[in-house]
Amino acid sequence: MPTSPADTGAKLVELLRAGRFAEIPDMFPPNLRVLVTPETMRAAWQAELDRHGAVSSIGEPVIELAGATGTLVRVPVTLAGGAVTVLASVPAAG
Repeated sequence: MPTSPADTGAKLVELLRAGRFAEIPDMFPPNLRVLVTPETMRAAWQAELDRHGAVSSIGEPVIELAGATGTLVRVPVTLAGGAVTVLASVPAAG
């Protein structure tokens, strides 16, 4: 279980890269899991891979406070033909 917002962002990218999409909805509160299906995550990730190529490297998560509501985590991902940033909003309660 991730222990910090940066860990949560890194874990999300790790799951995406490993193709472990079925585990991603468990990272969300129960009321949001229906919106984050493994199929949706797989399609979004695959679209980026199709557009930019395979993952070359993953950067360090960058966190920025989002007020009292939590933390925004940005994880830079370099792909063979470009780069993307994976965003995660982590609530203050974790």
